[in-house]
Amino acid sequence: LIAQESPSPAKPAAQPAPANSATYLLRHKMRAGEEIRSTVTHQAKTTTRIQGEDQASTARTVSEKVWKVTGISKSGEMTFEYRIDRVEMTQQNGDQPPMNYDSNKDKEAPAIYSKVAGMVGKPISTVVVNARGQVLKRSDSNDAPDLGMGDIILPFPEEAIAIGGTWSVPRDTRVKLRDGTHKTIKIREQYELLKVQSGVATLAVRSQPLTPLEGPEVESQVMQQLSNGELRFDMEKGRMLSKELNWDDSVVGFSGAESQLTYSARYREELQAPKVAARPAAKPKNRK
Repeated sequence: LIAQESPSPAKPAAQPAPANSATYLLRHKMRAGEEIRSTVTHQAKTTTRIQGEDQASTARTVSEKVWKVTGISKSGEMTFEYRIDRVEMTQQNGDQPPMNYDSNKDKEAPAIYSKVAGMVGKPISTVVVNARGQVLKRSDSNDAPDLGMGDIILPFPEEAIAIGGTWSVPRDTRVKLRDGTHKTIKIREQYELLKVQSGVATLAVRSQPLTPLEGPEVESQVMQQLSNGELRFDMEKGRMLSKELNWDDSVVGFSGAESQLTYSARYREELQAPKVAARPAAKPKNRK
């Protein structure tokens, strides 16, 4: 497994806007007491070839992610509890029977899913962020389950940005070396504002390793941690509408000269419509 470390709240480096071009200030907005729900779907297929033999494994996870906003400070800092209310997981290795778990149906989870099952419906982390998406404080009650890719919140530059403008945020990930030690890999998340239409900003994201990837063994681990996709952000409401990431990569020689690893995955996160409380039925009028 690869341990992904949360980025420090460093100021995102942004490209200056061209003269006389429209600029857009991207900011998160939350209201105390609200719950922001999204559906996350992550599916992946990994194929390995070692000594001429192929083996494929597939995995699919659908989860309901919830941010419960517990407070807004006078300076605009937002505090929310992060939890998962539902999860449906399946995994299959080669010709073996698939392992399945649905938190809404199954009372017991297979051992491989027991940790995630124990977190469903419980606060995983309390997070404090500012309007630019910088994580100021984070208190994890447990290790967050690996249900897909992406930072906890979308980071924005300090200044307004024009179409075609870019900004970047650093983060670290760790890989395990053959001798059992770990190595930190520095990665830059590069964002670009592609367009703004009807108040919705479309952004591109692409990860760029800054640390040299020495050998296919390291490259095979890092490639699963690199983001490449698009996001949609509602500028008026101040929240992400959707996020799509894609992976289609392969590495030769990760476990010997004749070995090959192919990784194909899709990640989609989509904001759910706010739940509207049902109105109480009107009382019938008394007839005279």
